[in-house]
Amino acid sequence: MTRSTESRREPNVERLLAAFELAKLDRVPHFDYIDPANVGAILGRDPATCTRNDGLSGPDAVRVARYACMDYILAASHYHPYADTAGGRVCSLADLDCVHPAPAADYRRRAEEYMEAARGTGLGVGIGVSGPFFSSYMAMGPIPIQSFLENTIINPDLVEQLMDLQVEGQLRVIEAIADMPIAFIDIADDVCDNTGYMIPPDDMERLWLPRIEKIIDAMRSLDVPMTAHVCGKLDPVLPKLVEWGIKAIHPVQVNCNDIYAIKEEWGDRICPIGNINIQGVLPFGTPAEVETDVREHIERLGYNGGYVCGSSHSIVDAIPHDNYRALFESVVEYG
Repeated sequence: MTRSTESRREPNVERLLAAFELAKLDRVPHFDYIDPANVGAILGRDPATCTRNDGLSGPDAVRVARYACMDYILAASHYHPYADTAGGRVCSLADLDCVHPAPAADYRRRAEEYMEAARGTGLGVGIGVSGPFFSSYMAMGPIPIQSFLENTIINPDLVEQLMDLQVEGQLRVIEAIADMPIAFIDIADDVCDNTGYMIPPDDMERLWLPRIEKIIDAMRSLDVPMTAHVCGKLDPVLPKLVEWGIKAIHPVQVNCNDIYAIKEEWGDRICPIGNINIQGVLPFGTPAEVETDVREHIERLGYNGGYVCGSSHSIVDAIPHDNYRALFESVVEYG
């Protein structure tokens, strides 16, 4: 391995932050959520004893990030307003009384653990927060998502009150880490399916927009780069993300987005992250095919530095470890 390759493998959060600013340090960065099977392969442990990489202990998160040639560790603070009920779900207005506040102090302690683990490594620490839509639909029952979408029509008061609880929880989390030297903050809010918004645009404007803007305003006050995770077709949300000052968007799902068209239209305002197909080459291809796909993405998207390579969702358990390794090794080689 040459000295230049060694340096490209070493963590450097400035590499990631440069990409968010549509610039390039030495190579394209790598960004991913990694599910337990590949976390277990990296740590040499039974996947049943592992979590996703944003839920690991600080030292383990650092080990995984260094192995996978990442420049950050992400301390998840994805608060979901689950009810203290038999099923753990919010099914009625009465259940809202059983929803407990977000333990913001716990998230601060977690962020402090990550800061300490990353000290001296070159890794930056990001904070992950949740938007008001997907965390609320995952908390509502009896059937997550479906019950929430139905209640936007038949019981909108329940939906709005649950979303308000979620917003309050996220604002407490952001306030708790406001004085910490984090590198960036990422908001996850899956509001789209493969065709666009999950509910009619007018309802999104009424239910979602004023609430997520409260969280965005709090994030903006931290004065660090803001990124967003939004699954599905991005057409409805890209204008809003750019307006809010979001620096990067992931994971740019392959089946409903053309990342090259997004780069052409929006690439001077926002950095796309991801798009290596978890429904195609990553689980079903060979390492050589993964390498070819990664190289094409980097050559077509990373010319001005405004691209971060990763999967089109997360490194799900169906992805063989050799294929995941081919992804990040190719980023180092060709980035």
